[in-house]
Amino acid sequence: PWPALNSLSDNYSQNTQNLFRTQATYNKSIGKHGFTVLGGFSTEDFKTSFVNTFRQNLLSPDRPYLNSGDQLGQSMSGGESRFSMVSVYGRFNYNYDEKYLLEVNGRWDASSRFRENNWWQLFPSVSAGWRISQESFWSGLTKVIPEAKIRASYGSLGNQNLIRNGVADYYPTYSLFNSGSAFNYYFNNVVNPGYALTTAANPNIRWETSKILDIGGDFSFLRNRLNVTADFFQRDIVDMLQLVPVPSYVGLTAPFVNSGSMRNTGWELGIGWRDKIRDFSYQVQLNASDVKNKLLNNGGKQIINGATIQQEGYALDSYYGYIADGLFQSAEEVKNAPFQYGNSAAGDIRYRDISGPNGVPDNRIDSYDRTILGNYFPRYEYSLNLSAQYKGFDVTAFFQGVGKKDNYLSGTAAQPFYSANFQGTMFEYQKDYWSSDNTGAAYPRLTVNSIPNNYVTSSFWVRSAAYLRLKNVVLGYTIPTALTTKAKINSARVYLSGQNLITWTSFFPGFDPEQRDTGGEFYPIMKTYTVGLNINF
Repeated sequence: PWPALNSLSDNYSQNTQNLFRTQATYNKSIGKHGFTVLGGFSTEDFKTSFVNTFRQNLLSPDRPYLNSGDQLGQSMSGGESRFSMVSVYGRFNYNYDEKYLLEVNGRWDASSRFRENNWWQLFPSVSAGWRISQESFWSGLTKVIPEAKIRASYGSLGNQNLIRNGVADYYPTYSLFNSGSAFNYYFNNVVNPGYALTTAANPNIRWETSKILDIGGDFSFLRNRLNVTADFFQRDIVDMLQLVPVPSYVGLTAPFVNSGSMRNTGWELGIGWRDKIRDFSYQVQLNASDVKNKLLNNGGKQIINGATIQQEGYALDSYYGYIADGLFQSAEEVKNAPFQYGNSAAGDIRYRDISGPNGVPDNRIDSYDRTILGNYFPRYEYSLNLSAQYKGFDVTAFFQGVGKKDNYLSGTAAQPFYSANFQGTMFEYQKDYWSSDNTGAAYPRLTVNSIPNNYVTSSFWVRSAAYLRLKNVVLGYTIPTALTTKAKINSARVYLSGQNLITWTSFFPGFDPEQRDTGGEFYPIMKTYTVGLNINF
């Protein structure tokens, strides 16, 4: 059962958001010239507050009240945070005869997350388009390619959303006090509540900026039955807002700093086809895209954070660990292999010796043998939407998938009976563990939690999360109006739908490949079937 000790948490939170926006637009046409000017001003004020209480060892699970819990180990916390933002923005559009298109944008943003000297930042952008199909020289091609447009844009956007341990940080430029039993002190024969600075602050941080270049085109063929949209883009992120680790003897958590730059390069392609053959109509839409992430500059530093690393030339937060070479099958294999752990045994994962202090293998497995194992950024994302209609019947099927992606398992997902604050168990697939009677097992031998040999970060627990999923299927029938009008009904349609019907993947069994770095605590993806009736009067 979970949790091992019964407990009760009573939490209350309130979020208040006030938004104000005012803008004006002016349009003017002079012959074939068209002009549009837009200007605006907006403000945002956000406030969040909370109260959290906790007690455990309730007298009875049937009495879920704080008063029935033990005061020993109780906790109560609360607080309030506030955030404000101001923006001034404008846009200018120009077109000549609907052939030549120009747009210039600018926004000036201010955020309360920064100090006053870094409040404001200007983010401009420009885009242009040319509808080639409107040119006179294109007239001979209009029957084959009735619409053709090429376009390009370049601009910048700002980011000031800062997350620390999964929680928004509203005051990153100020050191914060914390309270709690860990900070209490004994004075004058009394335990007094204590406070301590626990977070380092950086008053000089500023906006993170993304600079985006996009070149693309939109085309239609064969009397608009075939439509193609293609884009190439490059996004450079500079002045990245990151938590750079500090030495443990500092005694404070890391501050945010503007450090490093990153690049995302990719493309997008959309192909659509629609046609009608007598009473039968059908549509096909195929979308595909790819993005490659690379950390360009990180100050020449490697930043290792648990199972991931930030290293120049590789994807941000790539998986970092040992290369696994199967399982030891005997004590003799353990003896003859590079030294790993003093308690290594048959059934443990064998790690590859790839380096040492001098850069060459040294017949010992240690931190020098860690390397980049992959990353979680999805590559080659795609989707396919199929639909058809025939005499009142309609059918739709939607597929989606990822061609390349790595994913990492840890905790309960990797180690049977692993437990933190709950009583552990094991997944069905983990029953195929190594033993003298099952030497061809897929997973290592069972060990107690205190033996981590097989559960350090390694390629054994990094697996391809590429997948193809039949996301949705809908079958429907619209009842003929000749029948519905007699009942004073404008239209009526019955349908049957299914969601998450089939997933094809080589990822660990039972896990959703879309989940990132799961530790085994997740809600499984559900198949859903729906029968419905839509009636319009």
